[in-house]
Amino acid sequence: MVYGKPDLVGMKKIKRAAISLFLLLHISAIFLNNLSWSPLIGCLYPYYYPYIQWTGQTQAWAMYKNPDKYDQQIVCEIVLSNGRRKESSVTKNNCPRMLYFFEGLFTQNRRREAISYLKWSLKHTPKTQQPASIALQRSIRKTPSPGNSRVSHEYLLQEEYILYPESRFSASDKTQNFREFAP
Repeated sequence: MVYGKPDLVGMKKIKRAAISLFLLLHISAIFLNNLSWSPLIGCLYPYYYPYIQWTGQTQAWAMYKNPDKYDQQIVCEIVLSNGRRKESSVTKNNCPRMLYFFEGLFTQNRRREAISYLKWSLKHTPKTQQPASIALQRSIRKTPSPGNSRVSHEYLLQEEYILYPESRFSASDKTQNFREFAP
């Protein structure tokens, strides 16, 4: 029996074609996943999305998606034991990475992380200003269309996380509240 040499040139061509096909499918799946929803994307979605999920590339944004038409404000409100309220803007006083963190607390319903942040900020509050409660509040206002000046420019409270310190109540989960307000 005579064995011939393997066809190395043919194997290289097959290998190159397989890698090229994989790269084409990979880039196409990422491209399709970042386009806004349309009937075409709806038809192709069941075919490319399992790959996107399996490789951990899911993202909540789209390249050509219309932006949200509201302006949001996140505020940390401290209610002192004498009833006075102190507010500090979280959205104005932090870097972009922290803003994503605070926005994620509300958009991804991260109750535990929000309560942990409130406990941390409570530890960094001076002992002379021991609060009765501390809260993170998310308010939004609709952005008016160009030329439409009749839209209200007031922020409306949408959601809030409230922490009552241990000194006033027991620190059980029953005293840690999350309230959501209807728009």
